[in-house]
Amino acid sequence: MSDWGPIIVALVLFVLLTPGLLFQVPGHHRCVEFGNFKTSGASVLVHSLLYFGLICVFLLAIKQKVKLKTSIITRGLESLKTPNHDNVLHVNLSTTDCIGNRTRSDFIEQILSKCPSLLLQANGKGQTPLHVAARYAHSAIVKLLIKSCAKATDGDLEKLGMDQVNAVRAMLRIRDQESNTTLHEAAGCGNVEVTIKGRDHRDPHGHGRTTLLAAVMAVDGGQFEQHR
Repeated sequence: MSDWGPIIVALVLFVLLTPGLLFQVPGHHRCVEFGNFKTSGASVLVHSLLYFGLICVFLLAIKQKVKLKTSIITRGLESLKTPNHDNVLHVNLSTTDCIGNRTRSDFIEQILSKCPSLLLQANGKGQTPLHVAARYAHSAIVKLLIKSCAKATDGDLEKLGMDQVNAVRAMLRIRDQESNTTLHEAAGCGNVEVTIKGRDHRDPHGHGRTTLLAAVMAVDGGQFEQHR
């Protein structure tokens, strides 16, 4: 409705305020005449001003309604947690049911578009959604979460601006209650394809690195590669 609302309002007002169709202000013989199917320069000016004023009022009302709805959805997603303080991203990523990567990615992308703050929200163990994605070897989701954090539009995680680098570095260095970072989670669970190679999730330069490793090397200036 938010997409079609302005169009419908504009169309209805255009029909209702067409001079002479339903009414005319001013009329030829009276101030207001109904259904005379006539018009004049003065009535065109008056009806145009009425149209402009009313459409501004209705469009502002629709805009405020959309903002209110978005705000309600955002607050709802932020407060929707399990007893362990897992948000919807934690729950989705920790699910072992057969969910296609594309379906999972689409779901997470839609959730983050409505409530970006969930990306850095920690659960009762201090783990962010990135921790959970690394633990369960969701390489495609790891890439998506890093891109969401960096707001990278071209997909190249090795060509980030300083603000983007700092945002990714901060997220990668978040530690849970056991002082584990995302890499610790992945390596500790034996998910080598997330931390080292992952043949299906190499970086754009074809060095056999995963998105997570490429991001770490990008923000740490290749120091991780030197200590491998």
